[in-house]
Amino acid sequence: MKSPLLFICFNRPEKTKIVWERIKEIKPKKLYLSCDGPRTDEEQIKVNLVKSIIEEITWECEVYRKYQPFNKGCKLAVSEAIDWAFNNENRLIILEDDCLPHKIFFEFCEKNLDLYQEDENIGIISGQNPSGIWEDNNSIRNLSTKYPLIWGWATWKRTWNNYNVELNNWHQDKHKLSRIFGNQSLTYWRKIFQKVYEKKIDTWDYQLFFQHFTNDLKCITSSKNLIKNIGFDEEATHTTKPNFKITNEIPDDNLDLKLEINEKYYRFQNNELDKWLEKNIFRKQSLLQKIKKKLDYLIYG
Repeated sequence: MKSPLLFICFNRPEKTKIVWERIKEIKPKKLYLSCDGPRTDEEQIKVNLVKSIIEEITWECEVYRKYQPFNKGCKLAVSEAIDWAFNNENRLIILEDDCLPHKIFFEFCEKNLDLYQEDENIGIISGQNPSGIWEDNNSIRNLSTKYPLIWGWATWKRTWNNYNVELNNWHQDKHKLSRIFGNQSLTYWRKIFQKVYEKKIDTWDYQLFFQHFTNDLKCITSSKNLIKNIGFDEEATHTTKPNFKITNEIPDDNLDLKLEINEKYYRFQNNELDKWLEKNIFRKQSLLQKIKKKLDYLIYG
């Protein structure tokens, strides 16, 4: 694998080990390892375990490490890790410790990073496709979406150079959202971005969404889901409960998958995928849905 891999970890040794075993199979030639610092003495033990796992490098490669001595939190730990890696690189494949990739994910990223390197309409490459709509054969082709899907992704320095973790351009560019969203979705996204701007949400990814929306960027993703999120539990920061509408399984390793990504498929707008994402993941909740969510929380914790 010629593209450098950035692996972002924190305090989940069991999950880190699962993803790390897949990385060991691929044997990247250049590795960037990032780990956030602990919040408590008890957490220090878990963080140390994570570091010991990712130090098990049994193949020849260049390794760079960014281990935080103190806790930075989700927003800064991730965004600063990507900043750091892009100080030296023009492209990256990026995995977090709860994103288990299918082995063909890496080849999918490599080919698309090459194919769209000069196309500034493309913001990121993703291995995540939660819809399951196109899972009818063994071929993998390109789909496009306006949503940057970041459970296993890749991008170029040219994209990340325009990323703003503090969303300082929120007021300047928020009017651009009305070009691509109807009233209901527009209200949904404006509320989220306002909270990010006011530092009420500790995250890094909504800022990437804002960049994509306001610059009309596309995300190229796979017609099959190539990333399994193994982080749906109490250890997670945000994904504490699974959404059972999404596809979270990946093909069996023994399945003979074929990449069919020689054409620029994104030029054929994949409205079906966008509509599915808006209906099942990115949407304003109705009052009934909010009540159901509250009841689920009271019943299941």
